[in-house]
Amino acid sequence: MAKKNKVWDSYIAEDGNRYMVCVNSEEGGKTFNGRYWKGKSCFKYTKVDEYSKAIVCPRCSSRLVDPPEFKDRRQSTGRPRGWQFMNEFVDKDGNVFYRGKEQLKLKGTLSPTIIKISKKPTKQQKKKAITIALRDISSLKKSLGDIKTKREKSSTESKIRKLNKIASGRFPRNFDIDQFISK
Repeated sequence: MAKKNKVWDSYIAEDGNRYMVCVNSEEGGKTFNGRYWKGKSCFKYTKVDEYSKAIVCPRCSSRLVDPPEFKDRRQSTGRPRGWQFMNEFVDKDGNVFYRGKEQLKLKGTLSPTIIKISKKPTKQQKKKAITIALRDISSLKKSLGDIKTKREKSSTESKIRKLNKIASGRFPRNFDIDQFISK
């Protein structure tokens, strides 16, 4: 004899959508051999299509699965950023790297590489450096008319070009902004 399918409670709302009650509305999870039963009755209605025979609501289906596992962040190697692009890098354990590839024969023969961390200038420091550069440019341009020798004139013009770069906000790589502001 064929098993008769249970017809779950459903209704059609005013908007024309069909809603059906969750399979866990039956106490003890007798249907589906208790596969979806997790100890709590649920009488939530969920929107379904016209051919659906049974549904597990989103709340009950979230009880069925374990919460997601979040992996820890990537562990730092203790080496500075860009170490693999350096021509030669020696870490604190004495491992020697040439362009990112470890040289086992040279392990422990060189002293560790000292990384100089450059401090990024703040907005106030940049503004102050720009105003100082503009002030120095104007004073150098005034003194440019009084210069008689060609050597002095060319050195003054090169100073003006360097200060123009600073005044436009383009700082050189080896530019020490603290030293520039303090002078």
